Amino acid sequence: MELTRTPALNALIVGVSLLAAGAAVAAPVQALQSREVGQEASLAAQPVEPRRAVERIAALIRVEFYDAARAARIATALEDAAAAGSFDRLTDPRDLAWELTRRLAPEDRHFAVSWAATEAGQHRLLPPPSADLSRVNHGFVEARVLPGGVGYVKIDQFAPIDGPACQAVAAADAALGFVRTAPSLIIDLRDNGGGSPSMVGYLVQQFVAEPERIANRFLSRRGPDRLELSPVARSHAPRVDTPLFILVSGRTGSAAEALAYTLQAAGRAVVVGERTGGAANPGSIHRTADGLRIFISGGTPVNPITRANWEGVGVAPDVAVPQADALRTAHLRALEAEPALPSIAAHVLETLKTGRSTQATELLVGRYGELEIVADRGTALLRQGRRPQRTLVALGDDRFSLAEDPAARLRIERAPTGVALALVREVPGGGEVRYHRQPVETAALP
Repeated sequence: MELTRTPALNALIVGVSLLAAGAAVAAPVQALQSREVGQEASLAAQPVEPRRAVERIAALIRVEFYDAARAARIATALEDAAAAGSFDRLTDPRDLAWELTRRLAPEDRHFAVSWAATEAGQHRLLPPPSADLSRVNHGFVEARVLPGGVGYVKIDQFAPIDGPACQAVAAADAALGFVRTAPSLIIDLRDNGGGSPSMVGYLVQQFVAEPERIANRFLSRRGPDRLELSPVARSHAPRVDTPLFILVSGRTGSAAEALAYTLQAAGRAVVVGERTGGAANPGSIHRTADGLRIFISGGTPVNPITRANWEGVGVAPDVAVPQADALRTAHLRALEAEPALPSIAAHVLETLKTGRSTQATELLVGRYGELEIVADRGTALLRQGRRPQRTLVALGDDRFSLAEDPAARLRIERAPTGVALALVREVPGGGEVRYHRQPVETAALP
């Protein structure tokens, strides 16, 4: 029972997760509905009979929700509320969908109800997700090497895998192949709302030798139970010894949480950031004759190590930091995990650990040969002709790095009065270049 979602549905489901934590989700829901209607906005929502519509939703939950006892309880509660007139004023299906989502979200983070425009009784469906997925490279939106040699891959969605030749596998292989020689790796899931469990399995097997020993087992009402394994074998030996860091946030949900949770439980990855959304149970979308659509969880994962999952509680990070600081923190820890750093990587580590923005002062600002230190809102910037300007980062004792190039090293030579006389730049591989400060009448700050 594979969970396949469009970007719009991802937004709704993450919004539902936030609702259960006490946040509003009006914007995600409206975004989904406007996406579904699209250019057919002229097709106005036809009024529905709320009691009958809710009964149909309850009937689907009673049959499809993975836990039969809970399904009966949830469905009965909806039917009772409908019979009591709780939904009678909600004849617009969009408003009814909103209220149903609000009521159901605390029961399961994946519960989400929406409305699809109809014409002549036919539901207008979204185009196949494959077109959207190809536009975002099947979720693999960035792969690069960070300063110091740390690999970085950003995945914003988990695309389904339907065979070894599918584009999702090619995208995953290209991204991971790009950073294959990196001594450590950061996987960024901070903007990933989930997707397909098949991609979870494909990624897990890249980093462990026996993925079947740590894979989650999905339990359902009808069975058979199944393991969260990849339908496609990996093309290279797993990187079992590569230090691995996974970045998460409150936006991280569903299948993205599964990857973080599985590798964390196995002791294979360090999770950095903020607690995730807490949506564990996969399922599928079901439609009613009223034009309503509901996502119902048809199964629940059980991890073989924890004997539990992350539903309702999220994945707790090993290193809890604000999500905006997660990349820098993981970058620093990845470098610290290496037993012996080359000099350039050691420079990067020093900058990450001790560097701070440099305050521009009259004693510092000025022209040094072809280089110039200028002030921008109190911060010292380094300029060199038409090259992009860089931000000076103070390391102490008149030593500096650059925020955009943390391996760079510069230092200031001063007169006894404290006025800078020269700017010295270290040359990679050894050596120095000195840039004498040009005399100026006044080094006024803007």
